[in-house]
Amino acid sequence: MQVLADICDAFTSASVRYWVIGGYGVEPIVGQPLRPHDDIDFFISLPHITRAVQVLRSMGFSEHAGSVEEGDVFFRRDDVIVDLVPIDDPCSPPLTTGDLEMVAWHEKLFVPQEVPYKEVPCVTLTAEMHLEMKRTVAEFFGVTPREKDLLDIEVLERLRDGLG
Repeated sequence: MQVLADICDAFTSASVRYWVIGGYGVEPIVGQPLRPHDDIDFFISLPHITRAVQVLRSMGFSEHAGSVEEGDVFFRRDDVIVDLVPIDDPCSPPLTTGDLEMVAWHEKLFVPQEVPYKEVPCVTLTAEMHLEMKRTVAEFFGVTPREKDLLDIEVLERLRDGLG
């Protein structure tokens, strides 16, 4: 999806600290497409959220649902949905904001890992931190991970265990 590369490039040009998460964050790490996607998910460093919103608006995206204040805001352009989750990463431990402010993240979660996507460098989490994130979210909400998350988890665990 070229739009992911375009957003990563625009975020980098605007000095937005971000991490691609979800399926689009996992696929470059495992080296293959895994599943269909509903949206493009990003963690955005809280001090950079205003710039990230401006970047998306400049690319023709408009707010679709949620809000920065709620801790999860969705943007839409045609059939593409982008989900921004602000993270207060300068604090220790890093925290999600708004309605999700009780989610505390492991300090090492936000170690950036650069991966190429359509020849554009995009920043994501390490494989181990993607696993940590998916477990933390399921635990916070008290639910079993969704089917698509279980697929990501299975592939990430195989990669971690050297079973590729």
